[in-house]
Amino acid sequence: YDAEPIEHMPPDKVLLMVGNEAHGLPKAIEEACDRRVKLAMPGPAESYNAAIAGSIALYMIHYQKGM
Repeated sequence: YDAEPIEHMPPDKVLLMVGNEAHGLPKAIEEACDRRVKLAMPGPAESYNAAIAGSIALYMIHYQKGM
């Protein structure tokens, strides 16, 4: 799983794609992406719900743009 923390992602020209909790994105879509990012996961949970992960990612992108 080769992904960088979302905090390291440049905030310009972002297209956010969120896969489902069990299978992620289809392989063809994942391979077409320029980069993969991950969210910090404190605690014992294995993953966030896709809607929650997308919301956190959108907030982080918005925050990085200084808005």
